[in-house]
Amino acid sequence: MRTGIRAYLGENNPDIEKFGFVAIGPRRKLSVEEKALRADKARRTRQARYTMGPKQKEAIKAESLPSLTIQGEHGQPTTESPPGNTAGANGTLA
Repeated sequence: MRTGIRAYLGENNPDIEKFGFVAIGPRRKLSVEEKALRADKARRTRQARYTMGPKQKEAIKAESLPSLTIQGEHGQPTTESPPGNTAGANGTLA
C-alpha cells in the first residue's frame, strides 16, 4: 500500500504523512573521505571476487588450443573412437 501511495502522490509529497508514512527526503551528499572509502571498498570487493570488466575479460586469451593424441595398444595413434564417444577420428564431433 505504501508503494502505491508514494507512486500516486510522489516520494517527497508531505501528504504522505496523512497516511501514516514518513516522507523520504533527499539523500545527503557524501564527503570526499566517504567517497574514497566507498571506492576502495568496491575495488577490494572486485579483487576478492575476481570480478573483471569486459575489456579485462577480453584481454584473457588461451595461448593455444590443446592437442590430444590417443595411442592404441602398441603405441600407434588410433583412428577408432572408444565406445560411447561421439568424436570422429579427426577429433571433430559427429
